Order: sequence, then structure tokens, then C-alpha cells
Amino acid sequence: MKASGVIVGYGGGVGKRGTEPPPLVRFETHDGRSVTFKSLYQPHYSGFSLGQTVPVLYDRKVPQQAEIDSPARLWGE
Repeated sequence: MKASGVIVGYGGGVGKRGTEPPPLVRFETHDGRSVTFKSLYQPHYSGFSLGQTVPVLYDRKVPQQAEIDSPARLWGE
């Protein structure tokens, strides 16, 4: 499913490209639940900034496993 999310912070751990923490994204599911997830993308690499609205793809059965909908997602970047 598709939704709009907002970058609300940066999580612990490392992103897909190195040592910077990945962005935390909050979005609302189709039934109104608020979900926050840690993206695989690094803020430096992705160009995402705090407060930015981003497109989100999620599975309605497991919304916590969402990801930012980006062309890089298709290429495994």
C-alpha cells in the first residue's frame, strides 16, 4: 500500500551505505494507525531532511516493515 510519511528523526545503527544513522519515518496506515519505521536509506546519501514528506510503501499485514518509495529501492541502493 502507499502512504505519505514524514522524516521525524534519525535512528541508531547504520544505513545501507555506511555509518550515518538512517532516517526514522512516521506514517498513517489505511486504518489510521501511526507507524514509525527505520529506513534503510542514509540521510546524507538520500538527500532526505528532517520534516520532509516522503512517499512510503508498506504491507497492510506488516506495516512496520515499510520503506521509503524511491527509485533507489528498486535498484537495491
